[in-house]
Amino acid sequence: MRIEHVAVIGANFGDEGKGMMTDYFAATSEYKTVVRFNGGSQAGHTVETPDGKRHVFSQIGAGTFAGLPTHISRFMLVNPIFMMREVAALESVGITPRVSMDPDVC
Repeated sequence: MRIEHVAVIGANFGDEGKGMMTDYFAATSEYKTVVRFNGGSQAGHTVETPDGKRHVFSQIGAGTFAGLPTHISRFMLVNPIFMMREVAALESVGITPRVSMDPDVC
């Protein structure tokens, strides 16, 4: 069995298109999960679909529009209030994100 992974890493202070690339890879159906490795609720991974759905992902993975679950690593700094607001915003447009977290998440 061959397992493929893709890392989308930024090096330009956040304006590289990480959200767009994550959404692109997620839409290929080759990948099973988006892992948010580090960072926090200040992230702004903007994804806009061809049918006009738009969301600025901050803690939930940008592959959510493509149906992928998000796993939050122990290196993420999670803000529970902002996380619930992001979940509510996605649910208001008919998307229920699937999220798991490392038990040692900050």
